[in-house]
Amino acid sequence: MASILEAYPIIAVELKDDKLEFVKEFGATHVVNASRIYPVEAIHEITNGGADFAIDAIGVKVTNEHILPATRGGGPGADNHVGMAILIGLLG
Repeated sequence: MASILEAYPIIAVELKDDKLEFVKEFGATHVVNASRIYPVEAIHEITNGGADFAIDAIGVKVTNEHILPATRGGGPGADNHVGMAILIGLLG
């Protein structure tokens, strides 16, 4: 859907290269292999400050811990434009 809406960048984070190649077919413009680099830092570099929207569809502890820091931080006042973190699943 993000690709259809022409969002940019669309960043996929995964641990396996074959899955990262697969997501490119569905519109990912950037991929991050979290087994090689810290994904939050990579997202901040790609987006110049954090994602506008971050979606965690896995719901494990480590992805939960990364989703908020991966989003764009805000500032004081009326111009406080921050990113949004969306947690789809949560494992017990």
